[in-house]
Amino acid sequence: MITRAASSSATHQLVNRLILVGSIGSALCVLIVALLAITQTANHATISEAAQLLSYVLAAATTSWASLHAPSRRHRIAWLWITFAYASNVIAELIYGYYVSVAQISNPFPTLADGFYLSFYPLMAIGLSMFPVSNLSTLQRLESWIDAFIVAGATLGVGWYFLIAPQVMSHSAMDTLLPTLISSAYPVGDVILLFGLIALIIRRGFMAQPWMLLLIGGSLGSLVYADAAYQYFSLQGSYTAGTTWIDLFWVVSALLIAASALVSPIVFPENDEASSAPSALPPISAQARNAVGKVLLLAIPILVIVGLTRIALPPIPAGSAYPVLEIIRAVLLGSFAIRLTLVMWRNAYLTGQLSQAFEQMEAQRQQLAQYTIELESGIEQLQWVQTQIAQGNISVRIQGLEHSALFPYAQLMNRMFDRLENRVADSNQLTQLVALLHQLEMICQRLYHGEPVHDQEWGIFSQSPLEQVASYLRYRSTQMPS
Repeated sequence: MITRAASSSATHQLVNRLILVGSIGSALCVLIVALLAITQTANHATISEAAQLLSYVLAAATTSWASLHAPSRRHRIAWLWITFAYASNVIAELIYGYYVSVAQISNPFPTLADGFYLSFYPLMAIGLSMFPVSNLSTLQRLESWIDAFIVAGATLGVGWYFLIAPQVMSHSAMDTLLPTLISSAYPVGDVILLFGLIALIIRRGFMAQPWMLLLIGGSLGSLVYADAAYQYFSLQGSYTAGTTWIDLFWVVSALLIAASALVSPIVFPENDEASSAPSALPPISAQARNAVGKVLLLAIPILVIVGLTRIALPPIPAGSAYPVLEIIRAVLLGSFAIRLTLVMWRNAYLTGQLSQAFEQMEAQRQQLAQYTIELESGIEQLQWVQTQIAQGNISVRIQGLEHSALFPYAQLMNRMFDRLENRVADSNQLTQLVALLHQLEMICQRLYHGEPVHDQEWGIFSQSPLEQVASYLRYRSTQMPS
Protein backbone atom coordinates (compact mmCIF):
# COMPACT_ATOMS: atom_id res chain seq x y z
CA MET A 1 0.00 0.00 0.00
CA ILE A 2 1.35 3.44 -0.98
CA THR A 3 1.89 5.80 1.95
CA ARG A 4 1.84 9.57 2.01
CA ALA A 5 5.48 9.55 3.06
CA ALA A 6 6.44 7.64 -0.12
CA SER A 7 4.57 10.18 -2.27
CA SER A 8 6.29 13.09 -0.50
CA SER A 9 9.67 11.44 -0.97
CA ALA A 10 9.08 10.98 -4.72
CA THR A 11 8.01 14.61 -5.10
CA HIS A 12 11.08 15.80 -3.17
CA GLN A 13 13.32 13.64 -5.36
CA LEU A 14 11.71 15.05 -8.52
CA VAL A 15 12.18 18.66 -7.37
CA ASN A 16 15.84 18.02 -6.50
CA ARG A 17 16.55 16.52 -9.91
CA LEU A 18 14.79 19.33 -11.76
CA ILE A 19 16.74 21.94 -9.78
CA LEU A 20 20.03 20.12 -10.45
CA VAL A 21 19.44 19.71 -14.18
CA GLY A 22 18.05 23.23 -14.52
CA SER A 23 21.09 24.72 -12.78
CA ILE A 24 23.58 22.76 -14.89
CA GLY A 25 21.72 23.49 -18.12
CA SER A 26 21.36 27.20 -17.36
CA ALA A 27 25.02 27.46 -16.45
CA LEU A 28 26.02 25.71 -19.69
CA CYS A 29 23.82 27.98 -21.81
CA VAL A 30 25.19 31.10 -20.08
CA LEU A 31 28.73 29.84 -20.66
CA ILE A 32 28.06 29.24 -24.36
CA VAL A 33 26.55 32.70 -24.82
CA ALA A 34 29.45 34.28 -22.94
CA LEU A 35 32.05 32.45 -25.05
CA LEU A 36 30.30 33.47 -28.26
CA ALA A 37 30.22 37.07 -27.05
CA ILE A 38 33.88 37.38 -26.06
CA THR A 39 35.52 35.36 -28.81
CA GLN A 40 36.17 36.25 -32.42
CA THR A 41 33.62 35.45 -35.12
CA ALA A 42 36.00 32.94 -36.71
CA ASN A 43 35.83 30.78 -33.56
CA HIS A 44 32.05 30.85 -33.21
CA ALA A 45 31.57 27.74 -35.37
CA THR A 46 34.02 25.71 -33.25
CA ILE A 47 32.39 26.82 -29.99
CA SER A 48 28.90 26.08 -31.31
CA GLU A 49 29.84 22.61 -32.57
CA ALA A 50 31.65 21.79 -29.30
CA ALA A 51 28.61 22.86 -27.28
CA GLN A 52 26.28 20.77 -29.44
CA LEU A 53 28.59 17.74 -29.21
CA LEU A 54 28.75 18.08 -25.41
CA SER A 55 24.97 18.36 -25.12
CA TYR A 56 24.41 15.34 -27.39
CA VAL A 57 26.87 13.25 -25.37
CA LEU A 58 25.08 14.31 -22.17
CA ALA A 59 21.69 13.42 -23.69
CA ALA A 60 22.94 10.02 -24.86
CA ALA A 61 24.42 9.28 -21.42
CA THR A 62 21.28 10.25 -19.47
CA THR A 63 18.89 8.44 -21.81
CA SER A 64 21.10 5.36 -21.54
CA TRP A 65 20.91 5.64 -17.75
CA ALA A 66 17.10 6.02 -17.99
CA SER A 67 16.88 2.86 -20.11
CA LEU A 68 18.55 0.95 -17.25
CA HIS A 69 16.42 2.46 -14.44
CA ALA A 70 13.09 2.88 -16.19
CA PRO A 71 9.95 1.74 -14.28
CA SER A 72 8.77 -0.70 -16.97
CA ARG A 73 10.02 -2.72 -19.92
CA ARG A 74 8.37 -0.43 -22.48
CA HIS A 75 9.98 2.62 -20.85
CA ARG A 76 13.37 0.91 -21.09
CA ILE A 77 12.91 0.11 -24.78
CA ALA A 78 11.72 3.66 -25.52
CA TRP A 79 14.70 5.29 -23.84
CA LEU A 80 17.07 2.84 -25.55
CA TRP A 81 15.82 3.95 -28.98
CA ILE A 82 16.22 7.59 -27.95
CA THR A 83 19.78 6.75 -26.85
CA PHE A 84 20.45 5.38 -30.34
CA ALA A 85 19.06 8.62 -31.81
CA TYR A 86 21.41 10.85 -29.81
CA ALA A 87 24.33 8.48 -30.38
CA SER A 88 23.69 9.03 -34.09
CA ASN A 89 23.76 12.79 -33.49
CA VAL A 90 27.07 12.45 -31.62
CA ILE A 91 28.63 10.67 -34.62
CA ALA A 92 27.17 13.25 -36.99
CA GLU A 93 28.48 16.12 -34.87
CA LEU A 94 31.98 14.62 -34.79
CA ILE A 95 31.99 14.40 -38.59
CA TYR A 96 30.49 17.86 -39.07
CA GLY A 97 32.83 19.35 -36.47
CA TYR A 98 35.78 17.93 -38.38
CA TYR A 99 34.68 19.69 -41.56
CA VAL A 100 34.06 22.97 -39.78
CA SER A 101 36.91 23.12 -37.24
CA VAL A 102 39.69 21.05 -38.84
CA ALA A 103 39.03 21.28 -42.56
CA GLN A 104 37.89 24.90 -42.16
CA ILE A 105 34.92 24.42 -44.51
CA SER A 106 32.18 26.95 -43.81
CA ASN A 107 28.70 25.39 -43.73
CA PRO A 108 29.60 22.12 -45.52
CA PHE A 109 26.70 20.45 -47.36
CA PRO A 110 26.02 17.67 -48.17
CA THR A 111 28.35 15.47 -46.12
CA LEU A 112 28.42 12.05 -44.47
CA ALA A 113 27.20 13.77 -41.29
CA ASP A 114 23.80 14.38 -42.91
CA GLY A 115 23.17 10.65 -43.01
CA PHE A 116 23.62 10.39 -39.23
CA TYR A 117 21.70 13.64 -38.63
CA LEU A 118 18.76 12.29 -40.63
CA SER A 119 18.93 8.93 -38.80
CA PHE A 120 18.07 10.82 -35.63
CA TYR A 121 14.48 11.47 -36.76
CA PRO A 122 13.24 7.89 -37.34
CA LEU A 123 15.09 6.62 -34.27
CA MET A 124 13.54 9.35 -32.11
CA ALA A 125 10.08 8.69 -33.60
CA ILE A 126 10.40 4.98 -32.80
CA GLY A 127 11.40 5.85 -29.24
CA LEU A 128 8.36 8.11 -28.80
CA SER A 129 6.04 5.39 -30.12
CA MET A 130 7.45 2.85 -27.64
CA PHE A 131 6.33 4.69 -24.50
CA PRO A 132 3.40 2.94 -22.79
CA VAL A 133 0.07 4.61 -23.43
CA SER A 134 -3.31 4.69 -21.72
CA ASN A 135 -5.79 1.88 -22.26
CA LEU A 136 -7.84 3.09 -25.23
CA SER A 137 -10.50 1.46 -27.32
CA THR A 138 -10.00 0.91 -31.05
CA LEU A 139 -12.11 3.96 -31.86
CA GLN A 140 -10.18 6.13 -29.40
CA ARG A 141 -6.86 5.01 -30.92
CA LEU A 142 -8.13 5.85 -34.40
CA GLU A 143 -9.31 9.28 -33.25
CA SER A 144 -5.96 9.98 -31.56
CA TRP A 145 -4.02 9.11 -34.72
CA ILE A 146 -6.31 11.28 -36.85
CA ASP A 147 -5.89 14.21 -34.44
CA ALA A 148 -2.12 13.84 -34.57
CA PHE A 149 -2.23 13.56 -38.37
CA ILE A 150 -4.26 16.76 -38.69
CA VAL A 151 -1.83 18.82 -36.60
CA ALA A 152 1.21 17.28 -38.30
CA GLY A 153 -0.37 17.84 -41.72
CA ALA A 154 -0.93 21.51 -40.95
CA THR A 155 2.70 21.78 -39.84
CA LEU A 156 3.80 20.03 -43.02
CA GLY A 157 1.85 22.55 -45.08
CA VAL A 158 3.62 25.49 -43.42
CA GLY A 159 6.97 23.72 -43.73
CA TRP A 160 6.34 22.96 -47.39
CA TYR A 161 5.52 26.56 -48.23
CA PHE A 162 8.39 28.17 -46.33
CA LEU A 163 11.11 25.49 -46.40
CA ILE A 164 10.67 22.42 -48.57
CA ALA A 165 9.36 24.03 -51.77
CA PRO A 166 12.07 26.76 -51.75
CA GLN A 167 14.69 24.01 -51.23
CA VAL A 168 13.33 22.08 -54.18
CA MET A 169 13.29 25.16 -56.39
CA SER A 170 16.80 26.37 -55.44
CA HIS A 171 18.44 22.97 -55.97
CA SER A 172 16.40 22.08 -59.03
CA ALA A 173 17.89 25.09 -60.77
CA MET A 174 21.32 23.47 -60.36
CA ASP A 175 20.05 19.96 -61.27
CA THR A 176 21.36 18.47 -58.00
CA LEU A 177 19.03 15.74 -56.81
CA LEU A 178 20.92 14.60 -53.69
CA PRO A 179 21.13 18.04 -52.00
CA THR A 180 17.45 18.55 -52.81
CA LEU A 181 16.45 15.27 -51.14
CA ILE A 182 18.66 15.84 -48.11
CA SER A 183 17.51 19.42 -47.59
CA SER A 184 13.87 18.42 -47.94
CA ALA A 185 14.29 15.48 -45.55
CA TYR A 186 15.05 17.69 -42.53
CA PRO A 187 11.68 19.51 -42.34
CA VAL A 188 9.90 16.24 -43.12
CA GLY A 189 11.75 14.66 -40.19
CA ASP A 190 10.65 17.53 -37.97
CA VAL A 191 7.03 16.94 -38.99
CA ILE A 192 7.42 13.24 -38.16
CA LEU A 193 8.71 14.14 -34.70
CA LEU A 194 5.80 16.52 -34.12
CA PHE A 195 3.41 13.79 -35.24
CA GLY A 196 4.97 11.34 -32.77
CA LEU A 197 4.87 13.93 -29.97
CA ILE A 198 1.21 14.78 -30.54
CA ALA A 199 0.25 11.10 -30.75
CA LEU A 200 2.12 10.45 -27.48
CA ILE A 201 0.36 13.35 -25.73
CA ILE A 202 -3.10 12.28 -26.88
CA ARG A 203 -2.67 8.53 -26.36
CA ARG A 204 -0.67 8.56 -23.13
CA GLY A 205 -2.53 11.13 -21.05
CA PHE A 206 -0.91 13.97 -19.16
CA MET A 207 -1.28 12.64 -15.59
CA ALA A 208 1.23 9.83 -16.17
CA GLN A 209 4.61 11.53 -15.47
CA PRO A 210 3.62 15.06 -16.60
CA TRP A 211 7.08 16.54 -16.13
CA MET A 212 8.61 13.98 -18.48
CA LEU A 213 6.08 14.81 -21.20
CA LEU A 214 6.55 18.57 -20.74
CA LEU A 215 10.32 18.24 -21.04
CA ILE A 216 10.10 16.00 -24.12
CA GLY A 217 7.64 18.43 -25.72
CA GLY A 218 9.91 21.38 -25.01
CA SER A 219 12.90 19.49 -26.39
CA LEU A 220 11.22 18.60 -29.68
CA GLY A 221 9.80 22.12 -30.00
CA SER A 222 13.29 23.61 -29.59
CA LEU A 223 14.73 21.13 -32.10
CA VAL A 224 12.09 21.84 -34.75
CA TYR A 225 12.53 25.59 -34.29
CA ALA A 226 16.32 25.36 -34.65
CA ASP A 227 16.07 23.12 -37.73
CA ALA A 228 13.49 25.37 -39.39
CA ALA A 229 15.43 28.56 -38.66
CA TYR A 230 18.65 26.98 -39.94
CA GLN A 231 16.96 25.79 -43.14
CA TYR A 232 15.28 29.09 -43.82
CA PHE A 233 18.28 31.35 -43.26
CA SER A 234 20.52 28.94 -45.16
CA LEU A 235 18.20 29.45 -48.12
CA GLN A 236 18.55 33.20 -47.65
CA GLY A 237 22.33 32.84 -47.47
CA SER A 238 22.36 34.74 -44.15
CA TYR A 239 23.13 31.88 -41.74
CA THR A 240 26.50 31.81 -39.99
CA ALA A 241 27.66 29.08 -37.63
CA GLY A 242 27.41 30.16 -34.00
CA THR A 243 24.25 32.22 -34.38
CA THR A 244 23.08 32.27 -30.76
CA TRP A 245 19.34 32.38 -31.28
CA ILE A 246 19.53 29.34 -33.60
CA ASP A 247 22.41 27.09 -32.52
CA LEU A 248 21.65 27.49 -28.82
CA PHE A 249 18.25 25.81 -29.29
CA TRP A 250 19.90 22.56 -30.44
CA VAL A 251 21.77 22.56 -27.13
CA VAL A 252 18.60 23.40 -25.20
CA SER A 253 16.76 20.55 -26.97
CA ALA A 254 19.39 18.00 -25.90
CA LEU A 255 19.46 19.35 -22.33
CA LEU A 256 15.67 19.08 -22.02
CA ILE A 257 15.80 15.45 -23.19
CA ALA A 258 18.50 14.81 -20.59
CA ALA A 259 16.26 16.32 -17.92
CA SER A 260 13.26 14.23 -19.03
CA ALA A 261 15.42 11.09 -18.87
CA LEU A 262 16.46 11.90 -15.31
CA VAL A 263 12.87 12.36 -14.06
CA SER A 264 11.46 9.41 -16.04
CA PRO A 265 12.26 6.66 -13.47
CA ILE A 266 10.30 8.54 -10.79
CA VAL A 267 6.80 7.02 -10.77
CA PHE A 268 4.41 8.82 -8.49
CA PRO A 269 2.42 6.55 -6.11
CA GLU A 270 -0.88 8.30 -6.86
CA ASN A 271 -0.40 7.55 -10.55
CA ASP A 272 0.07 3.86 -9.75
CA GLU A 273 -3.13 3.82 -7.75
CA ALA A 274 -5.02 5.58 -10.53
CA SER A 275 -3.82 3.10 -13.15
CA SER A 276 -4.70 0.10 -10.96
CA ALA A 277 -8.32 1.26 -10.79
CA PRO A 278 -9.23 2.40 -14.31
CA SER A 279 -12.94 2.38 -13.57
CA ALA A 280 -12.60 4.99 -10.79
CA LEU A 281 -13.16 8.59 -11.89
CA PRO A 282 -10.19 10.85 -10.98
CA PRO A 283 -10.88 13.87 -8.76
CA ILE A 284 -11.75 17.24 -10.27
CA SER A 285 -8.32 18.70 -9.48
CA ALA A 286 -6.59 15.83 -11.29
CA GLN A 287 -8.86 16.25 -14.31
CA ALA A 288 -8.10 19.99 -14.38
CA ARG A 289 -4.33 19.38 -14.26
CA ASN A 290 -4.69 16.79 -17.01
CA ALA A 291 -6.59 19.22 -19.26
CA VAL A 292 -4.15 22.12 -18.64
CA GLY A 293 -1.16 19.86 -19.29
CA LYS A 294 -2.54 18.62 -22.58
CA VAL A 295 -3.29 22.16 -23.71
CA LEU A 296 0.27 23.24 -22.86
CA LEU A 297 1.78 20.31 -24.73
CA LEU A 298 -0.49 20.62 -27.75
CA ALA A 299 0.42 24.32 -27.91
CA ILE A 300 4.02 23.37 -28.81
CA PRO A 301 3.23 22.55 -32.49
CA ILE A 302 1.16 25.74 -32.72
CA LEU A 303 4.07 27.81 -31.40
CA VAL A 304 6.36 26.09 -33.88
CA ILE A 305 4.00 26.97 -36.74
CA VAL A 306 3.83 30.59 -35.55
CA GLY A 307 7.60 30.68 -35.27
CA LEU A 308 8.02 29.36 -38.81
CA THR A 309 5.62 32.01 -40.03
CA ARG A 310 7.48 34.78 -38.19
CA ILE A 311 10.81 33.63 -39.63
CA ALA A 312 9.56 34.30 -43.16
CA LEU A 313 10.39 37.95 -43.65
CA PRO A 314 8.69 37.78 -46.57
CA PRO A 315 8.21 34.21 -47.82
CA ILE A 316 10.38 33.01 -50.68
CA PRO A 317 8.42 32.97 -53.96
CA ALA A 318 7.59 29.36 -54.62
CA GLY A 319 5.01 28.92 -57.36
CA SER A 320 5.44 25.15 -57.37
CA ALA A 321 4.38 25.04 -53.72
CA TYR A 322 0.73 25.69 -54.42
CA PRO A 323 -0.26 22.38 -56.08
CA VAL A 324 1.22 20.45 -53.15
CA LEU A 325 -0.48 22.80 -50.71
CA GLU A 326 -3.78 22.07 -52.44
CA ILE A 327 -3.16 18.34 -51.99
CA ILE A 328 -2.29 18.85 -48.32
CA ARG A 329 -5.40 20.95 -47.85
CA ALA A 330 -7.57 18.29 -49.51
CA VAL A 331 -6.06 15.58 -47.30
CA LEU A 332 -6.60 17.68 -44.17
CA LEU A 333 -10.20 18.41 -45.16
CA GLY A 334 -10.74 14.70 -45.66
CA SER A 335 -9.20 14.03 -42.26
CA PHE A 336 -11.48 16.64 -40.68
CA ALA A 337 -14.47 15.00 -42.36
CA ILE A 338 -13.47 11.58 -41.07
CA ARG A 339 -12.88 12.99 -37.61
CA LEU A 340 -16.26 14.71 -37.56
CA THR A 341 -17.92 11.54 -38.81
CA LEU A 342 -16.32 9.58 -35.98
CA VAL A 343 -17.45 12.22 -33.48
CA MET A 344 -21.00 12.08 -34.82
CA TRP A 345 -20.95 8.30 -34.74
CA ARG A 346 -19.61 8.33 -31.19
CA ASN A 347 -22.27 10.84 -30.12
CA ALA A 348 -25.00 8.72 -31.72
CA TYR A 349 -23.60 5.63 -30.06
CA LEU A 350 -23.39 7.34 -26.68
CA THR A 351 -26.93 8.71 -27.14
CA GLY A 352 -28.18 5.20 -27.83
CA GLN A 353 -26.29 3.84 -24.83
CA LEU A 354 -27.72 6.62 -22.68
CA SER A 355 -31.25 5.93 -23.91
CA GLN A 356 -30.80 2.24 -23.22
CA ALA A 357 -29.47 3.03 -19.78
CA PHE A 358 -32.53 5.21 -19.07
CA GLU A 359 -34.82 2.39 -20.19
CA GLN A 360 -33.02 -0.05 -17.92
CA MET A 361 -33.24 2.42 -15.05
CA GLU A 362 -37.00 2.84 -15.65
CA ALA A 363 -37.49 -0.93 -15.70
CA GLN A 364 -35.49 -1.25 -12.49
CA ARG A 365 -37.52 1.58 -10.95
CA GLN A 366 -40.78 -0.19 -11.77
CA GLN A 367 -39.40 -3.45 -10.46
CA LEU A 368 -38.28 -1.71 -7.30
CA ALA A 369 -41.73 -0.17 -6.88
CA GLN A 370 -43.31 -3.63 -7.22
CA TYR A 371 -40.86 -5.01 -4.68
CA THR A 372 -41.77 -2.14 -2.35
CA ILE A 373 -45.50 -2.93 -2.59
CA GLU A 374 -44.87 -6.63 -1.96
CA LEU A 375 -42.58 -5.79 0.94
CA GLU A 376 -45.13 -3.48 2.56
CA SER A 377 -47.87 -6.14 2.16
CA GLY A 378 -45.60 -8.78 3.65
CA ILE A 379 -44.70 -6.53 6.58
CA GLU A 380 -48.39 -5.92 7.31
CA GLN A 381 -49.08 -9.68 7.34
CA LEU A 382 -46.10 -10.31 9.59
CA GLN A 383 -47.33 -7.68 12.01
CA TRP A 384 -50.83 -9.34 12.07
CA VAL A 385 -49.30 -12.77 12.68
CA GLN A 386 -47.16 -11.31 15.47
CA THR A 387 -50.32 -9.91 17.10
CA GLN A 388 -52.09 -13.31 16.86
CA ILE A 389 -49.15 -15.11 18.40
CA ALA A 390 -49.03 -12.58 21.23
CA GLN A 391 -52.73 -13.32 21.88
CA GLY A 392 -52.05 -17.08 22.17
CA ASN A 393 -53.23 -18.18 18.74
CA ILE A 394 -50.29 -20.38 17.83
CA SER A 395 -52.09 -22.07 14.96
CA VAL A 396 -51.83 -18.96 12.76
CA ARG A 397 -49.52 -19.16 9.68
CA ILE A 398 -47.95 -16.69 7.20
CA GLN A 399 -49.42 -17.11 3.71
CA GLY A 400 -49.38 -15.39 0.31
CA LEU A 401 -45.69 -14.44 0.23
CA GLU A 402 -44.54 -17.07 -2.30
CA HIS A 403 -43.32 -14.42 -4.82
CA SER A 404 -42.09 -11.91 -2.26
CA ALA A 405 -38.59 -11.19 -1.05
CA LEU A 406 -39.90 -12.09 2.45
CA PHE A 407 -40.79 -15.66 1.40
CA PRO A 408 -37.67 -17.29 2.97
CA TYR A 409 -38.38 -15.41 6.20
CA ALA A 410 -42.03 -16.53 6.11
CA GLN A 411 -41.01 -20.16 5.61
CA LEU A 412 -38.64 -19.94 8.56
CA MET A 413 -41.34 -18.40 10.77
CA ASN A 414 -43.95 -21.02 9.75
CA ARG A 415 -41.57 -23.86 10.59
CA MET A 416 -40.89 -22.25 13.95
CA PHE A 417 -44.66 -21.93 14.62
CA ASP A 418 -45.15 -25.62 13.69
CA ARG A 419 -42.53 -26.68 16.20
CA LEU A 420 -44.03 -24.43 18.86
CA GLU A 421 -47.50 -25.91 18.30
CA ASN A 422 -46.11 -29.43 18.49
CA ARG A 423 -44.38 -28.63 21.77
CA VAL A 424 -47.60 -27.18 23.22
CA ALA A 425 -49.57 -30.29 22.15
CA ASP A 426 -46.98 -32.56 23.73
CA SER A 427 -47.16 -30.50 26.92
CA ASN A 428 -50.98 -30.83 27.07
CA GLN A 429 -50.79 -34.60 26.60
CA LEU A 430 -48.25 -34.90 29.36
CA THR A 431 -50.50 -32.91 31.71
CA GLN A 432 -53.46 -35.20 30.96
CA LEU A 433 -51.32 -38.29 31.53
CA VAL A 434 -50.20 -37.00 34.92
CA ALA A 435 -53.84 -36.40 35.89
CA LEU A 436 -54.83 -39.97 34.85
CA LEU A 437 -51.95 -41.43 36.85
CA HIS A 438 -53.09 -39.49 39.88
CA GLN A 439 -56.66 -40.80 39.41
CA LEU A 440 -55.40 -44.36 38.97
CA GLU A 441 -53.37 -44.02 42.16
CA MET A 442 -56.50 -43.02 44.08
CA ILE A 443 -58.47 -45.99 42.65
CA CYS A 444 -55.69 -48.36 43.66
CA GLN A 445 -55.79 -47.02 47.24
CA ARG A 446 -59.58 -47.52 47.40
CA LEU A 447 -59.26 -51.06 46.09
CA TYR A 448 -56.62 -51.73 48.71
CA HIS A 449 -58.98 -50.63 51.46
CA GLY A 450 -61.81 -52.73 49.94
CA GLU A 451 -63.87 -49.79 48.80
CA PRO A 452 -65.97 -50.30 45.66
CA VAL A 453 -65.17 -48.52 42.36
CA HIS A 454 -68.01 -47.64 40.04
CA ASP A 455 -68.00 -48.27 36.29
CA GLN A 456 -68.06 -44.60 35.32
CA GLU A 457 -64.82 -44.12 37.24
CA TRP A 458 -63.15 -46.73 35.07
CA GLY A 459 -64.49 -45.03 31.93
CA ILE A 460 -62.13 -42.04 32.19
CA PHE A 461 -59.23 -44.33 31.22
CA SER A 462 -60.75 -45.38 27.88
CA GLN A 463 -58.68 -44.42 24.79
CA SER A 464 -55.75 -43.31 26.92
CA PRO A 465 -52.27 -44.76 27.38
CA LEU A 466 -53.47 -46.23 30.76
CA GLU A 467 -56.51 -48.02 29.29
CA GLN A 468 -54.95 -51.53 29.42
CA VAL A 469 -53.67 -50.99 32.97
CA ALA A 470 -57.11 -49.84 34.09
CA SER A 471 -58.81 -52.84 32.43
CA TYR A 472 -56.51 -55.24 34.21
CA LEU A 473 -57.11 -53.64 37.59
CA ARG A 474 -60.87 -53.64 36.98
CA TYR A 475 -60.75 -57.36 36.15
CA ARG A 476 -58.71 -58.17 39.25
CA SER A 477 -61.10 -56.21 41.40
CA THR A 478 -63.98 -58.47 40.34
CA GLN A 479 -62.02 -61.57 41.34
CA MET A 480 -61.37 -60.37 44.83
CA PRO A 481 -63.64 -61.86 47.60
CA SER A 482 -66.25 -59.42 48.86
